[in-house]
Order: sequence, then C-alpha cells, then structure tokens
Amino acid sequence: MAFPHVKTYHQAAILTSLLAHLTIKGQPQWVRMENQAIALLRVSNLMWLRKTIRPTTTTMPSQLSLALNIWDQYRSHFESQCPLSLATPTEALTYCIPTFHATPWKERGATHLAHLYKEGKLLPFLDLRRLYNIPPTSHYSHIQLQSFLHKHNREQAQKRDGGEELTTWEKIGITGIPSPKFKPLSECYKSIHSYQPFHSSTQAQHWSTDLNVNITEHKWKHIATSVRKLVKSAPLLEQHQKTIYRWYMVPTRLHRLYPHSPPTCWRCAGDLGSVLHIWWRCPKLERYWKEVRQLITQTTKTDIALEPSTFLLLDIPPDLPATIKKLIYHILLTAQRVIARSWKSTRPPSVSHIIQDVDKQLIYETQYSAAHTRPQRWGGAWELWSSWTQKTTGHLVQQHH
Repeated sequence: MAFPHVKTYHQAAILTSLLAHLTIKGQPQWVRMENQAIALLRVSNLMWLRKTIRPTTTTMPSQLSLALNIWDQYRSHFESQCPLSLATPTEALTYCIPTFHATPWKERGATHLAHLYKEGKLLPFLDLRRLYNIPPTSHYSHIQLQSFLHKHNREQAQKRDGGEELTTWEKIGITGIPSPKFKPLSECYKSIHSYQPFHSSTQAQHWSTDLNVNITEHKWKHIATSVRKLVKSAPLLEQHQKTIYRWYMVPTRLHRLYPHSPPTCWRCAGDLGSVLHIWWRCPKLERYWKEVRQLITQTTKTDIALEPSTFLLLDIPPDLPATIKKLIYHILLTAQRVIARSWKSTRPPSVSHIIQDVDKQLIYETQYSAAHTRPQRWGGAWELWSSWTQKTTGHLVQQHH
C-alpha cells in the first residue's frame, strides 16, 4: 500500500484552492469572498504574475498568501514558458502597465497572452485586428504590450523543457477545469511529487562562467540526461556525471584545501590548473582533442565544433541522427576516461587508447544483445565504427593538418 507524502499532500490541497479561482462556471462562494478581500485585484490574474511584477495588498487573507507562495515555489513546473506564462490574462497586464486598456481585447476574445502569440512570437497588430476585430484605438495598447514584453524578455516564447506549448495548468488557466472527472487534488499532488528543482547556483553556474555561455535550465537538463538514452555503459555514464559535476580534484581546488599543494598544472607546469585548463586548455591536450575531433569526423562523416561545451559537456547538435549521436557520445566519453586514467601524468594521452576502449564497448554491447536475444537498437552506430576500423590499418588516426 502506497502512503502519500504528508507535506506534499498538504501543499497540493492548498494549491487546489487556487485552481477553484480558475473555474469559469459555478465558482464557490468563498472564491468571491477572497476576491472581494483583495479589493480590485483578482486571484486568477495575480497567480500568473511573478513576485517582481505582482501588485501587493495588505488585505490579502493569510490562506491565499500561503497558496500563492506555494504556487511560486513550483510555478516553473506548472508553466511551459518563461518568464511570463502564455496563460497570463490580458486583464492582469493592467497591474503592470498602468495605462493599458484590456477591455477591448477581452470583449473580442483575446483574453490571454496565448491568443496574442503564434509560434512563440507576438503577432503584429494588423494580424490581431483581422483575428479579433480589435479597434484601431487599441494600437497604442499593442505598442505598450510589446514594450513591456520586450523589457521582461517575453518578446519570444521560451520553452522551459521542450515540452508541449501549454501545460495542463496553463490550459486550465485559459479554458477552465476541463471536465467534472478532473481531480484537482490528485493532479496537484502528482505535479508537486514529480517536481525536481533546478539548482543553477552550483555546477551549471560554474560551467557558464568558465565557458562564457548561458547554460539555461533546459540546456542543463539536456546535458545531464540525454546521454542515458543512447549510452548503457555504466563506466561511461559515471564518467559523464563526474565531468559535468566537476568531481575531479584539480590543482587549484587542491591548493584551496591544502595551501602547500601547488596550484599549477601538473601536466604542463605552467598555467593554473583549473577545471577548464586540466580538461581542455592545457597545451599538451591541444593535439589530443584535435585528433579526437578527426576521429569523430572519420567515423561519422560529421564535423562538430571544437568547443569545450561540445567535447566536455556533450552539448552536440540535437538534430543529428541517433546513430551518429550514440557513436559521438561513446568516443567523447572514452576520450575523457583516457584523460582521467592518466590524471597526474605529464605525458599527453593517446587516441590509440580511445580506439582500443571503443572496440571493447562494441564487443560488450554485441554480447549483451546476444545474451538477451534482441537486436541492438542503435546498431547503426557500431556499423559505422566497424566499417572505419576495417578500412584503417593498425587503428591509426592520421595526423591533424
């Protein structure tokens, strides 16, 4: 028998009260009472606005304040877009744009931001006029809206996780509770229970700083999880986790812990041995990574960027075929393992070790498929590898030109 998590269930019960405000017909009496308590504001408008742009009131009931706080805690799980949900009512914009007139938009059916967008972009005013017969006098309101959305980085819809255009909760916010069979408490509990917060203050931020790129929540989740779909080798998956979560003790980190330990790179004995230097920038690794790239080009007929985000974080183009991505993942993770195996060696690693290890992985996967009497799902990747190894005498990679 499964027992619910008491705290999560309590939070779900409180969130269920918020969903009652989204009911279009037959709202409970207490919903009207809560709206009256916050004067001219409406809960169904406030909940879609973030704290930074949400108007405040001293008359808000404590129960409603608690519900909004819990909603804010999990809102990234309830919304597919950021930083402003497409379920935001146009009426709510009057709280943020003091002179914005929402009535002409509401009366003609443009009740939510979702009605003003197409393919992630705010529609031009002429297109909105044709769709909703918006009066010409509302052109200024459209300019105000465009300016506000641009200021708050909502000029284009930014999906959080590459999922559906609208989440279940956003659809409820626009159209109301779907049917009497819908169970708000159960749905709230499932959503909260499956919530996994994004901790951007640790490794993702460190990599963003080192690589001078913006690693978003969606990209970090892709980096952390996409490899599992195509790589089944436990040592390679462990290597991936150790690399992206910066598990290895590099010289600069050891120096902070033990001041007598030198912070310089033990391989080149020149520059500071930071994470990025030990894995990428060290002069003794320059030729190695170029040869790894050449190996990938030769085996997959695919040219990938010689960038640390690609070779260390495995952030490769998502449109590549699965067979190509599988082989690239195996080569890059094996290349990282070769470096890790000779962690404090002054000699640069060799690509020949990568070839030997990938050959072993091919044997292991073939044996696994035979033992389970089922074909390899991504066997095409190993066909590419076998074809290359058969054509290459002695498994030697040509020198990079």
